[in-house]
Amino acid sequence: MTQTPLSQRAPIDDHGATALEFTGERFTPECVREIWYEHWHRYLFARRIVAGKRVLDAACGEGYGSALLAASADSVLGVDIAESAVAHARQRYGQHANLRFEQGDCTALSCGDAQFDLIVSFETLEHVAAQQELIAGFARALAPGGLLIVSSPDKRTYSEKSGFRNEFHVRELYREELLELSGSGCPVIQMEEPNIHLIGIQRGGTGTGLGVDFFVKIFNNTVRGLRDTTEVWCHTCWGNPAQQRLFATNQSYKDALPHLNQLDVDVITFECCTSDGMDLELIGREITDKKIAIGVVNHRDLQVERPEQVADLIRRALKHIPAERLILSSDCGFGREGMSRRIAFFKMVSIVRGTNIVRRELGLPEAPCLAADARYAIADVIE
Repeated sequence: MTQTPLSQRAPIDDHGATALEFTGERFTPECVREIWYEHWHRYLFARRIVAGKRVLDAACGEGYGSALLAASADSVLGVDIAESAVAHARQRYGQHANLRFEQGDCTALSCGDAQFDLIVSFETLEHVAAQQELIAGFARALAPGGLLIVSSPDKRTYSEKSGFRNEFHVRELYREELLELSGSGCPVIQMEEPNIHLIGIQRGGTGTGLGVDFFVKIFNNTVRGLRDTTEVWCHTCWGNPAQQRLFATNQSYKDALPHLNQLDVDVITFECCTSDGMDLELIGREITDKKIAIGVVNHRDLQVERPEQVADLIRRALKHIPAERLILSSDCGFGREGMSRRIAFFKMVSIVRGTNIVRRELGLPEAPCLAADARYAIADVIE
């Protein structure tokens, strides 16, 4: 395998460290051609959502990906079974204060329960026989609302069609087997969808020269069969780089809605608080057979919404969306540079309190909300 110095190839600083020997078992950043971008792009995808999160990089290998994620995450723990890889990672990337590496078996994680907001494990499954144990351990280690991102090569494409055999792969999976494994503890899988809902601002195109129907087909092929084992969500929003708006004015989902309605998912999310619900009528009319999750708090604004504001948006949504198909959420994730955990927490509290206002009006049971329960207050509540 031809190799190139990391400083010329990778978007991280290795401080001139010596490269880890390439044996074929673990990728090293000095590798070139398709193996290079195949491995880097997975971490670059994950980097978009790690800000403010506690991250586990399971089977971190050389450590390059853990270091990339540490540039944005709250903390990153890289775990690998090989002592030599861990020692190398500590030496090469040890300058990151929020990054540490430990030797361990990812099929028997030693960490406590609910320790991580995000777990990534790229090209790991095929290297272990105890795959059920691996996924079950991830489910245990994830905090409530946490996210797991896994990749694994399709045996039919990687080995059978190419005639290639990887001596380090213990058990490669067909796509159908990977779908079956997804039922080992993931009640919900959410997919990002950037190329369909943006057609309205790209003047009818996707900005790639490919038609929107192509991306609908790609999305549906990706999730095909998942709904048999778990609930599948499709997430849409209008961007949140460094907690800033991408557009000067509120954008409409109007052009994308017929295409989004063709997606093979259970739930589609829509950014609605930021736009003050401007598309609620259109969404209710065009999305006909799926649950609809609307954002009722703004993920960019540091002002916590009052429960009454949330309740007002819910009431307007119910004019167009049946209650049994309506889900309440934030406009997008809070894990960005500008929002503290405290503000994010009380925005979520407002979602529950605002929902309970409407539930009372409809004669429905209210959801428990300990944060609003006077019995747990540290100061007297003023009526």
